[in-house]
Amino acid sequence: SAGMKYHTSLSDTTQYCYPHGTHVAGIAAGVGNNGIGIAGAYWRNKIFSINVFEWVQTFFGRQLGAYNSSILSALSIVASLPEIRCVNMSLGGGYSKTIYEAFKEAFEELETSEQFVVCAAGNSGLDISTHKTIPACVDTPNNNAVGSSDVNGNKSWFSNYSTNIVPALIAGGSAIKSKIAGKYSDDDILSTIPNDTTDDVYSIITEGTQKYGYMAGTSMASPFYCGVANILFQQLKTKYPSLSFSNLVKS
Repeated sequence: SAGMKYHTSLSDTTQYCYPHGTHVAGIAAGVGNNGIGIAGAYWRNKIFSINVFEWVQTFFGRQLGAYNSSILSALSIVASLPEIRCVNMSLGGGYSKTIYEAFKEAFEELETSEQFVVCAAGNSGLDISTHKTIPACVDTPNNNAVGSSDVNGNKSWFSNYSTNIVPALIAGGSAIKSKIAGKYSDDDILSTIPNDTTDDVYSIITEGTQKYGYMAGTSMASPFYCGVANILFQQLKTKYPSLSFSNLVKS
């Protein structure tokens, strides 16, 4: 796919950093203890990103999207890189049995490589046990679907859910003030955004040369989970070195 590119260095300007992905990356591993901005859930992490998105022409016009083939190719690359522990997938789409089986096979390959997956549950306010979305609903031991909680610790009004598939609600923003103001606000999640961002929908905050903004969604919840899960997994691995990957993931 034309959209699948590596972006592993802050000095790499060969592709545009979209606000959504930059925001997600900051939540997972934004640099902490430096006196500016925000600190990621696990800010000692390194991030390896593969951009599967590209501009595509749809019935609704030109939109940013990702082909399943691009995502599956990216997962295959990740499976070949043992230094990667957790795959965050702040994306999702519709269900078909064929696509489901393809993603299940890809996730099983990741499990063989001792890698786990964290998926955003989606923002339609639906039970994904019956209204299935991919990749969140893919049933493998190493896949974790994550919903969003609001500032009061309750399920965000927009968050998908399921007692079987979505085991956790993590801070993903309230999106309550934004329904009134038409832009994200301080009841949502603050994180990094590209420095050339000008759209005030993010309620932009500038510190030095870096910009930060608010967003809300299960896309914001899953990187929190991913960062914390990395910490927990490493602690369990150190404490119980004889346990298999599958048992550690279950723990």
